[in-house]
Amino acid sequence: MNKNKDIMDAWNSSTPMDATMLHSAGSVLEKAEAKEKAVRKARRAWISSVMALMVVALGTGIYVKNNAPVRLVAEGKKQHYELPDGSSIWLNRSSSLSYKSSFGKSERRVKLTGEAFFDVAKDSRAFVVETGRMDITVHGTRFTVSAYGDGEQSAWLEEGSISVKGHGLSETTLSPDQKVCYEGGEWTVSEEPASCHTSWINDRLVLENRSLSEIVSALEHWYGTGLTVSDPEEAKVIFLSLTVRSEELDAILEAINLLSDVQVSR
Repeated sequence: MNKNKDIMDAWNSSTPMDATMLHSAGSVLEKAEAKEKAVRKARRAWISSVMALMVVALGTGIYVKNNAPVRLVAEGKKQHYELPDGSSIWLNRSSSLSYKSSFGKSERRVKLTGEAFFDVAKDSRAFVVETGRMDITVHGTRFTVSAYGDGEQSAWLEEGSISVKGHGLSETTLSPDQKVCYEGGEWTVSEEPASCHTSWINDRLVLENRSLSEIVSALEHWYGTGLTVSDPEEAKVIFLSLTVRSEELDAILEAINLLSDVQVSR
């Protein structure tokens, strides 16, 4: 009973809330609910923004991945590769070939630095080789392109047909055993057996009626070493023919020095 009496006394002594107090309490409650709604809305907006950024980043990542270049390289020796369309490529030493991973979706386009032999698979899609000086459009064919750095750049057609264009050269179509060359700011098209320039894929270096300076340059590249010529100017007007297979370089130099007054050494 005493406990109940204490509760009743506390109730009777308390001050009832008037209308003003009730209104204030309601306002506080409404403000609290509004603040909570605002916080929830801001949180949803933040989550949506993060998800949107993730989608964009993911999409960008996929785009970059799908268009990232594929690079094929030959360092100390020639290398053979097959492209996604079935075309065969032989890269000579110190050469590289690149193409986008989307290769073949609309066209087949590659970029070459160095020397390569192409045996292009027949296809309705265009096949284009870029070298920096030349854009070569292929019409189902076998050919060699040499494009080391900013110096001489050439293409020799063995089979089929190619169209070549470049700065200062309108589109020119080659027939088998023709060569197009850019050197010293000038373009030339000449008759020249392509087999002399494609034999390297079969481990043979064929040099027919070439100046000694050209032969020395070819030997430097073939053996991967520097050579010294006793008279560089005279070497430009001496013409020789030779075929290199697996011979030692010293034996080749000895033969050249016997045939020429200009001496070539390591």
